[in-house]
Amino acid sequence: MSGKNQGAGSGDYIDCGQLGDYGVLQKKDNRPGDDMAYERDHIPSKQALIEKAKSLISPKVLSEEAIKRIVANSKAIVIPRMAHQKISPTFGGRQRQKIEEMKRTLWDADHLSKAAQRDIESMLGKHEYLPEPCRTKYEESANEILKKTDKDYEAFLWRMIKNKV
Repeated sequence: MSGKNQGAGSGDYIDCGQLGDYGVLQKKDNRPGDDMAYERDHIPSKQALIEKAKSLISPKVLSEEAIKRIVANSKAIVIPRMAHQKISPTFGGRQRQKIEEMKRTLWDADHLSKAAQRDIESMLGKHEYLPEPCRTKYEESANEILKKTDKDYEAFLWRMIKNKV
């Protein structure tokens, strides 16, 4: 889900560059009068997180509840819709591209912190799609994400798998 009026009409608003849990950000609306359409960008991608979670368990099948917990509780940054569509390496069909002969989603799942870094660097490399003050706020949020290691992501995924939100 994306764009204007995406939230639940709570009166709580999102800001460009804002970092938060995807599920929390999803419940917030664009500010009235703000002409910019925003989306919440999972970093690293939700598909990579789900694939990594599957790789941690046997059999490699996640419950729908675990998938929902991963999606809702993983970090996302609010960005302009156009930036998400034009720049994000994991938007839409780009998930199926290959890196080192592997589908991007699977490569990202094996390298979550590197995938997050790549996604962030891609966004910051395109000034025209990330205007100020959004860019500065994005950088601050990105710095929080870049502190996470692959072990941090695994610990998060285990909590989601075991329902320890």
